[in-house]
Amino acid sequence: MKWGTAIGNWGDVICSLGFFQERLGTGGIVYYGGTHGMEDFLKCQPFITELKVTRHKDVPEFQATMQALWTPSQYEQGLLTVLGNTGVNPEDVVNTALSFDESRNYNRNYPIVQNLNLPQEAREWAKEMSKSLPRPFYVVQPYSINTVNLNGHWPYWWEYIRWLIQDKSKHFVTVGKDWDDEPLKTFNNTTCLVKKTPTMCHVFALAELSDGVITTSNSLAHFCVASGVKTIVCGNVRNTDPNDFFTKIIQGDNIKLFSYYSKPLKVFFATKEFFDIWPTQ
Repeated sequence: MKWGTAIGNWGDVICSLGFFQERLGTGGIVYYGGTHGMEDFLKCQPFITELKVTRHKDVPEFQATMQALWTPSQYEQGLLTVLGNTGVNPEDVVNTALSFDESRNYNRNYPIVQNLNLPQEAREWAKEMSKSLPRPFYVVQPYSINTVNLNGHWPYWWEYIRWLIQDKSKHFVTVGKDWDDEPLKTFNNTTCLVKKTPTMCHVFALAELSDGVITTSNSLAHFCVASGVKTIVCGNVRNTDPNDFFTKIIQGDNIKLFSYYSKPLKVFFATKEFFDIWPTQ
């Protein structure tokens, strides 16, 4: 059996699954990382026939392994670290994680994973949560620091959020773990779930049931691309380069992507067009 690799956090893994389907179709996968909920997510994918997991002992080891994988002369040693004691023969491995060469291939049309599944428990949680929310509701995640720090995010997020919640005919659900939604708890048309969702699978499941998503360039955006969820993405500093992998992978008729430099008024009018959100007071 052939094996693919998935490494790191949610966004990296979702992108890797596009390469997995393109290069293997179906097969086993070795996941190197320790992200909570990832094993259940990978196990429920219909195109993954077997899952093996290896974990890094600390952050420096993970960073060293990633550096090795992105350095052609050190790739084989990095792969051995990823495979660990799984017993998988390196000769049976097809590299499906994003590589240095792929990231620089600006003419590449990157594959988008198809038919993503989610754990049943996450779907049930989202179903029950959605029953308690007024319609229409939108999932909002402005910050995610796995790729860039807070200062590298779109500078106008709080101005945008204050504008959004002025539409009292819409409801907004805030999610994530890298920001504080405490100032929004006094508004009747917000449900604040930052640091309260069990895993990102639960956020993904809620996004599927929502009327739309408003987010930064992150794993939620990648999931929405793959799952056809209507999404506005206000990008971070990575998205200033139109040929960057994490810009090109956020694509589709269901996506409106704005760069780090986009002005709020442009995003406001696009939000009206896409979601019919406009201040009612």
